[in-house]
Amino acid sequence: MALTGSDSATLTVPGGRRHEEVLSRIKQDPDRPLHFTIDGHPEFTYIPYWQVLTEPFTCYPVIDLV
Repeated sequence: MALTGSDSATLTVPGGRRHEEVLSRIKQDPDRPLHFTIDGHPEFTYIPYWQVLTEPFTCYPVIDLV
């Protein structure tokens, strides 16, 4: 999966202390198969790597648990 929206993304998860809390914020887009949004980060979308065309993306976003 690729995170589109930036080539150096940092996802801030307030109150996040476990990976389950991070994963609970990822929601499938009902209109687009294999596309996922992230609660609190409308600027980013997870999509299959092979669907990336020209938009900036990263496969390794920084996840900041604050």
